[in-house]
Amino acid sequence: DCNLRLDGCRNDRATVVLCHLRMFGIAGTGQKPHDPIGIFSCDHCHAILDRVDDGAPIGDHDILRGLVLTLCQQIASGNITCRGDA
Repeated sequence: DCNLRLDGCRNDRATVVLCHLRMFGIAGTGQKPHDPIGIFSCDHCHAILDRVDDGAPIGDHDILRGLVLTLCQQIASGNITCRGDA
């Protein structure tokens, strides 16, 4: 499912991919951050997130919610593992 869920989200599972976050100084143009720094998103939401630096209407709360939901899915599926207790 699309975890970004922005206005107009189609949640079309056929278009959902991992959208890497290239903001907050994590990565620049032509650079891809590590996979845990990404959100599962549909083509509609992915296109909006890719335009954040150009003033696309998206809040940090939306990004954080999407990132947390994606991390929880990745951990539950075994794609990301955590060592020990915090």
